[in-house]
Amino acid sequence: MAYDPSDLRLPAWLLSLLDGLIAIRIPIGHFWHIGMTRAGALMFFSLLGLWAAAFYSGNNLLYLCGAMLSSLAIAALWQGIQTLRHCPKFGELLPTYIEHEQPFILRKKIKYPRKTSALVHVSWANTTLRLHARLSANASLLLGNVHADERQYTKLKNQSLKTSAPLGLWEITCQRPDPALWVVLPQAIAWSAAQYNHQDAGQHNPNPLVEGDEYHDLRAYAVGDSPSRIHWRKSTFDPASWRIKHFSQHTQQPEETHLRVDLRLPRGLHDDHDDHAAFETLLGRAWYWLNTQPLPDKTLSNQKNTPKTRLIVGQQTFDCSQSQELQAAIHAIAAAKPEHLPAKKFSSAQNAGILLSLLETQ
Repeated sequence: MAYDPSDLRLPAWLLSLLDGLIAIRIPIGHFWHIGMTRAGALMFFSLLGLWAAAFYSGNNLLYLCGAMLSSLAIAALWQGIQTLRHCPKFGELLPTYIEHEQPFILRKKIKYPRKTSALVHVSWANTTLRLHARLSANASLLLGNVHADERQYTKLKNQSLKTSAPLGLWEITCQRPDPALWVVLPQAIAWSAAQYNHQDAGQHNPNPLVEGDEYHDLRAYAVGDSPSRIHWRKSTFDPASWRIKHFSQHTQQPEETHLRVDLRLPRGLHDDHDDHAAFETLLGRAWYWLNTQPLPDKTLSNQKNTPKTRLIVGQQTFDCSQSQELQAAIHAIAAAKPEHLPAKKFSSAQNAGILLSLLETQ
C-alpha cells in the first residue's frame, strides 16, 4: 500500500512550535529583519540533529555534512541580503495617477546590476500598495495589479522589501526610504457643460467673429459697402431692400475654458454618507472635465497656441495649459477635502466660466 503523506499527523505542540519559530524575526541593525521559512525551519531542525549526531559519534563524515549544509544556509542568507541591497528604487516607477475602482496593470522594466534571480515583494508603510519585482540578469520587471478602494493623495516614504531568495530558507526584510506619490483620482463622471450656467460670461464669445472668407449671413446695406457684396437675387431696386453678404471667421486666438469647483458641502455635514457620495461625484465631474480638455504637449517647444484651460478647486487656481500646473491640478482633485469658504472667482478679464457646486447657485 502506497504511503500517503496526509496520513501523517503531527502533534499540536510540534505544529505550534514550528509556527512560532517561523514567526520569529531577528533584527539586524535598524532596517533589517531575518526570519525562517517552513523549509528553513525544517533545515534548522535537521542541522541540529546532524550536529548532535556528529558531536556524539565523532564521525568526520557527519562533521563534513554539517559544515557543508551550514555553509549553504549562510551563503543563502548572504545572497538574499545582497539581493535586497542592490534593488533599484521603485517609487519612481509608480503610475502618475490611477482612478478609483479602476484596476491598473503595472508592468515596467527595471535595471538590476546583479546576475542572480529573485522574487522581491515591495510594499509601502500604511498603504495597501503591493508590488512584485522579478529580478534577473536578462530582463527584470516590476509587476502588480494596482487598485485603490478610495480617492487619496498620499506621500509615500518608507518602503519594505521582502524576499526568500535564493533557496527559500530565509525570509529577509529590508526597510528603506523611497519617496513617491500615490495619487488616486475619483472615477470620472461624464456630464455636459450645457447643464450648468456660465457665470459672468454674458454674451461673450471667446472666439469673436471678424471679417473673413466664410459666408456667415446677410445684413442690411450700409453706405460704403462694395456693390459686389450685394445679394441681388434677394434685393430690389429700392436701396432699403438691399442685403449684403457677410463673410466672417472666428479669430485664431486660443480658446479659454474655465471651471470653478466649490468644495462646500450642503448643511455643513462633513461625515454624512450621502454628502460624501455627492462630494465624490462632484470631484468625478471635475476630473472628467479636466480629462477632456486639450492638454499641453511637452514635446512642443512653442506652447503659445495651446488652448488656455483654467481650473479653480476651492481656494486654489491652476493654469492647466502649463504642464506643471496641470500636474498640480490633478493632485488638488485627488487631495480635495470639504471646505467652508466658497470657491475663488475668476477675474473679469478671465471671463469666469462654469461653476460646479453642491449648493444652490446664488
